[in-house]
Amino acid sequence: MNELVSYTTELLPVERVTGGVMVIDSNHAQIHAGNAFSLGEVFTIAAGATVDVTVQVPAGAYVHYQATDLSTDGGNTVTAILYEGATVTAATGTAITPVNRRRLDTPDTSLLAIKQGATVTATGSRIDQWYFPKAADKGVMVSISKSDTNEWVLKQDTTYLLRISNTGATTSAVVSMRPFWYEEAAA
Repeated sequence: MNELVSYTTELLPVERVTGGVMVIDSNHAQIHAGNAFSLGEVFTIAAGATVDVTVQVPAGAYVHYQATDLSTDGGNTVTAILYEGATVTAATGTAITPVNRRRLDTPDTSLLAIKQGATVTATGSRIDQWYFPKAADKGVMVSISKSDTNEWVLKQDTTYLLRISNTGATTSAVVSMRPFWYEEAAA
């Protein structure tokens, strides 16, 4: 019996500390491999205003965009639209640095160039959209959150635009953005 257990353990990945056979999902495995990234940004968006976040996927990158978690304070109606193939003026905007979710050793940096407030001259093609209604009683400040857990494999050498708009006329809205993705360098 011990031979069978030993034999089986050698063929399957084993958790380093407990010695147990690992059973983890793909995203969890990508985190352990050091390929998974996220970031957390909070924007206060004035009534009628927008925030643009651009993502440049370089040639040769194979990016599995797993989820976008967006939430709002319910202060106003908010829409978020994801565009593919946006045209952006180079050297504009403020860089947002993604964080590698594997915090051991010296984590690898993301292949993506992410910016807030870059000058967008063309939005590209709409590929996804989120809608957040205004909360009935802002005094209660109910947070509204939506996530997309279906994977997008992003096109190489392409700029993506996430445009978050406060469509209300009088009140600002606070929006939190937490995307998750993993990357492979050679596709």
